[in-house]
Amino acid sequence: MDKKNNEKKYRIAIVGPCDIISLFKSFDVDCFDIRNSSEVLSTIEEIKKDKRNQYAIIFVPDIFLKEIDSKNYAKLTEDNFPIITTIPLLKADSVAGALKIRRLTEKAIGSDILK
Repeated sequence: MDKKNNEKKYRIAIVGPCDIISLFKSFDVDCFDIRNSSEVLSTIEEIKKDKRNQYAIIFVPDIFLKEIDSKNYAKLTEDNFPIITTIPLLKADSVAGALKIRRLTEKAIGSDILK
């Protein structure tokens, strides 16, 4: 008799230009394509409302968050969960970007879920 696993599975999301962030799909990170900072707020709000997936961390490239005013940034980060954090756009060094995601994820939730 198999026991059902009722353990919640949290996902990781990254928001940014698909041509850059798509490399994170190989680490089972959900990628959300945006082209400019005006799309960040609506995309993150949609991610937070997703009933099928619950996200622990949402990564946003730093260039997009720099352009958001403090009032909208406060709105994005008012909840404790999911954690919204920046990641530098590392076009040339995908390994370094992936390692940074692993470290930040482990720090945020206490476990390396990207093993």
